[in-house]
Amino acid sequence: MKGQKILQILKDNYKAHSLSHLYLIEPQFQDSEQQIAHFLTDFLTSLGAKDPKRHEDIFWLEPTEKKHFVKDEMEPLYLFFKHPAHTLNRKFLIIENVLKISEVWINKLLKEFEEPAIDLTIFVTNPEKAEVLPTLRSRSILLRLPLRAKPVTPLSLDERQLEYKKLCSDHLFDFESMKAFLERISKYLEEAGDFRELEEFKNLMSAISIDREYNNPLQHSQFRIYTFLQKTL
Repeated sequence: MKGQKILQILKDNYKAHSLSHLYLIEPQFQDSEQQIAHFLTDFLTSLGAKDPKRHEDIFWLEPTEKKHFVKDEMEPLYLFFKHPAHTLNRKFLIIENVLKISEVWINKLLKEFEEPAIDLTIFVTNPEKAEVLPTLRSRSILLRLPLRAKPVTPLSLDERQLEYKKLCSDHLFDFESMKAFLERISKYLEEAGDFRELEEFKNLMSAISIDREYNNPLQHSQFRIYTFLQKTL
């Protein structure tokens, strides 16, 4: 399900007063860009919370360098849970990164997670797709967000030719330099989303590994790379 579709479903459920109490949000892949937090900001802003992290009906726990959220950060939640929402039709608790909540605090908050005393929706993010305690996962609805691909600037023709000349120079053209170069190209193709070319590229890398294993002339590998670069990059 696309991110915009998930966003619309949450908005519709909010208007219908049918949001669940607890959501666990994960990316399809590990989320180093905090795109889940951006998604939640977009959602809460669309409800009328212009500044979600400072809104009176929203409690947003952001991770720090500490291993876990500490007592002083967690105890204010109990006061937050006591009073109903003022301007929104429910309160929201955002807990960024499930790894920051200790097992002790998860167990203390289980009642609020399961049956809050007020209209409350809790979003717990899992950007690293870490193992989650069964007691938490079993009580939550999992939302898996498709994240936006990072923009990739393709290499220009001059840059491609320069890379190839470097690769084929006498002092660089060996199996180790080839391996390093091919790893860079592999990462480039993966980030660019060129999965068809990536599959062909993996076959190329396997063929070069065989060349090395059987001590085939370097020219074999050189020709394979040259052909691939001419067609792909």
